[in-house]
Amino acid sequence: MRRLLAIASVLVISAFTTASATASRQGPAIANLTGTQEVITTGTSTPGTSLATGLATFRLSEDGQAIRYRLSVSHLTGIFQAHIHLNGAGVNGPVVVFLFKSDQPTGEVNGLLSQGTITAANFVGPLFGHPFSELLTEIRNGDAYVNVHTQPNHPGGEIRGQVLANAGEDSGFAAHLTGTQEVITTSTSAPGTSLATGMATFRLSDDGQSLQYRLTVSHLTGAFAAHIHLNGAGVNGPVVVPLFSSAPLGEVNGLLSQGTITAASLVGPLFGHPFSELLTDIRSGDAYVNVHTLPSHPGGEIRGQVVTGDEGFKASLTGTGEVITSGSSTPGTSLATGRAVFWMDEHGGALHFRLEAHNITGVFASHIHLNGAGVNGPVVVFLFSSATPTGTINGLLSQGTITAANLTGPLAGHSLQELLTDIRSGDAYVNVHTLPNHPGGEIRGQIIMRADNQDNQSD
Repeated sequence: MRRLLAIASVLVISAFTTASATASRQGPAIANLTGTQEVITTGTSTPGTSLATGLATFRLSEDGQAIRYRLSVSHLTGIFQAHIHLNGAGVNGPVVVFLFKSDQPTGEVNGLLSQGTITAANFVGPLFGHPFSELLTEIRNGDAYVNVHTQPNHPGGEIRGQVLANAGEDSGFAAHLTGTQEVITTSTSAPGTSLATGMATFRLSDDGQSLQYRLTVSHLTGAFAAHIHLNGAGVNGPVVVPLFSSAPLGEVNGLLSQGTITAASLVGPLFGHPFSELLTDIRSGDAYVNVHTLPSHPGGEIRGQVVTGDEGFKASLTGTGEVITSGSSTPGTSLATGRAVFWMDEHGGALHFRLEAHNITGVFASHIHLNGAGVNGPVVVFLFSSATPTGTINGLLSQGTITAANLTGPLAGHSLQELLTDIRSGDAYVNVHTLPNHPGGEIRGQIIMRADNQDNQSD
């Protein structure tokens, strides 16, 4: 098994529960770790100016009394501390766990920054002396974030990501909202111009007939409405659930709305339909959250596709994940984004996939490659290939099924299990290649696990 550097623009936190008996059934948590999520503090430069990204993985022990963690970063210089803090998105909060500390700021780091185990004995600040379960409760409530601090320009934090814990299996969903996911509509300014971010979490009730939701935003002004819409990434669609409605607000940094969704809440094309139809659309990747603002973004300022905790694996693709290669422009210059989801068939002999991209032009190939984030590697699976570069893509790029027969390069002739082992080890990524400027890859994302059941297979 390759032990390679693992870095990306996503935080993944495995099962969080106080009962070890249910730990293996809990889905992962996800947070996007970027500069745009920082909140201005004394001595901190303007949020959103850093192209650095990070990846942290946290796994709960079987007895529910410890978390093993691994923190990696990309394109980050001058690191002197990293912590878990307590507060919602858009609001600074106290340190409760140290993840990294150095007397001397680091040079540029592209890979592992720190790893270890967190127990109650590691708690500081307001959690000092408290039981371990309190940290798990804060995480599951969306009130914890990871912050990486650098010198000399970002002592208050250069990159940050809210920790988002899904409820597991079919009972948890989440949406990460950014301006780059918006689609141009009449009277809406160009997508990608907003540095606001947001996060929506959804928890399914035990009887499967309602969803509790919580919507938080950061650096967002003029919000007057937020909804769940129906359609895939890169395509606008109708409103089916109102999440927020108000006269335009001032700047919001924190909770925007929360409540419960039932069949009675459904509007538009889902009006009068059973609640299960909304769940089907979410699990099919055909639902998104959109937050609308005035005066500049009535059609939506930040948007995020709702993803489900029962997917097997996923990759979030951005330009900042790219590594310089001959014939490729500097990583981070593209505002295109993408998402790949993978799930096993019932018999474990095939891996189904769906690859979406938006605001990207000239696509001629997309693959799964083998290597850790920050390092280029060989192609092992073709996801898309076209003799003629595409026009602008905003939505589905390709979908299909991967079996051992589809493996190429160093995995040609090997079993599908070897690909799964590489994915679970953090040693596989999706890359989308474009012409004429990014033949080596315009957007890239490390494939990360979206379920803790390991697809019922052993490595």
